[in-house]
Amino acid sequence: MIILTYHQVMPAFLNFLFPFGDHYHATDFNSSGFYSENRLSDDIKALHHSELGRSGKDFRMCYNLKSVEPSQDEGQWSICHTAVYHSFDVVAGKAVWIFIKGNLLIRRRMEDVTEATVALRPRSYSSRMESLSLALAVHLLIFDWCRENWRWYNNFLQEELRNTTEEATLVSFENAFRKDLSQEKSLADTSPRSSQTSLAEEKDSSFASLQQVQHLEDKANEALLVLEGNINILSKIKVHYEHLTTDDDFPDCLRTECARDISRFFDSIGSIIDDLAAQKSGTEMLLRSLADRKNLVSCKYSLLSA
Repeated sequence: MIILTYHQVMPAFLNFLFPFGDHYHATDFNSSGFYSENRLSDDIKALHHSELGRSGKDFRMCYNLKSVEPSQDEGQWSICHTAVYHSFDVVAGKAVWIFIKGNLLIRRRMEDVTEATVALRPRSYSSRMESLSLALAVHLLIFDWCRENWRWYNNFLQEELRNTTEEATLVSFENAFRKDLSQEKSLADTSPRSSQTSLAEEKDSSFASLQQVQHLEDKANEALLVLEGNINILSKIKVHYEHLTTDDDFPDCLRTECARDISRFFDSIGSIIDDLAAQKSGTEMLLRSLADRKNLVSCKYSLLSA
């Protein structure tokens, strides 16, 4: 509370902090959002605190994004959150960042980005123009993270689907009628007991396959929600910066000196959104395959249960 109060963090940031607590549930996959507040007008004088190095002219935002990461257990994946708060003083050139994540991945990447930037441009922190350019680069670091691994995760789900339903798609339905055929004397070489045992085993196997397909369908639907949420958030951030940099109260020196970095920032966001949209289309195709395979496995199970 002291940290958030001192830095005048937006109360909306708490919406992204709570999902990291003990009461985390799968419903938090719907908790994506973006909030912003621009305080650029000369009329807002109460926010000026020279002793804290604050001009009172800044813009603030908070958002959260999600991505899929391989877990420590081999062959397992998990969807992870990153919550971000950012403010930028357009006069003092000071930026505040707060990241919340369940591991140190983002922290390490941000350290790499800032160290590389300082090494290439030692005066990165000496001007507000350089500070704004660096802030845009940090945003892109988070955006890149949210589009990572989706292709590999989709491939993983597809492979799991193939392994689960391969037998159901290749096997004939002869065994589904074995219970009736076993009663015919023409099948005297197969005892009713062995037929019933085989039938029960196949029925159990089909039910297990049906459960696994349902599990994969749930995972694919979660991924679809996350991808849609990420696309929505990035689109809002892009629109926000477009409006911000064309605002009459936005400093002309920042708009002019950072024009190339701002343009590159917009291009990069557009590219990431396109990539996420492509992964979303792939997930939708996977869901259609899951629905078809589930119907097939369900049909087989129904026949075996008849």
